[in-house]
Amino acid sequence: MQLSAVLHDYYDGDSTSNGPSIPDTPTELQKLYSVTASIVGLGTYGIVHRGHRLVDNVPVAVKIIHKNLLISDDEQRLVRSEIEIHETLTHDNIISLLNVFESDSAIYLISELIEGSDLEEYRMVQRTRTLRDDGTARALFVQFLRGLQYIHQLKVAHGDVKPSNVLLKADFVDNQVSTTD
Repeated sequence: MQLSAVLHDYYDGDSTSNGPSIPDTPTELQKLYSVTASIVGLGTYGIVHRGHRLVDNVPVAVKIIHKNLLISDDEQRLVRSEIEIHETLTHDNIISLLNVFESDSAIYLISELIEGSDLEEYRMVQRTRTLRDDGTARALFVQFLRGLQYIHQLKVAHGDVKPSNVLLKADFVDNQVSTTD
C-alpha cells in the first residue's frame, strides 16, 4: 500500500474533513502528548503531525508510521533499526527523538519540533538571493556537516541525505540546522 492510499483512508476519503482522526493512539501517548490533525510533513512510511507535551505545552513533532506501509520484513527491520539508532543520538544538529510508542497499526515517534522550513523550501524562497554574499550558506553547511560527522563517528550512515531532511529553525539562532530521518 502506498502513502497516498493511506492518506485517503486516513481522511476517510472526505476532502472537506478538518483533518484526520488519529487512529489507534496508544493510551500512554495520550497521557503525555496531544496530537493535532495539523500535518507538518510526509515521509516514505508515515505522516508527521504537530503536537505538544501536556505537562509544559512544548511543541513536538509526532511521526506516525503506518505498519501497513511496511510490507517486507526488510522494511520492518530497517524502520526498527533506524528507531534504535535514533534513540541513542544526542547532538545539537540532529533532531532529538523524545519517545516511541506503538499500537497494533502504527509506530509513533515523538521528536522535537523545528519551527521553520527545510532546506529545499528555503532554497526555493531564496532563489533570487546569493547566499554566499552573507555567509549564510557556509554557516548552514557547517552545521549540517557537524551533525553528519557526529553520526559517522558512531559508524552510522544517514542513508537519506537530501534538502528536505535538513530542517532550519525560523529564528536563525545558533545551531539552526537539524538533520532528520
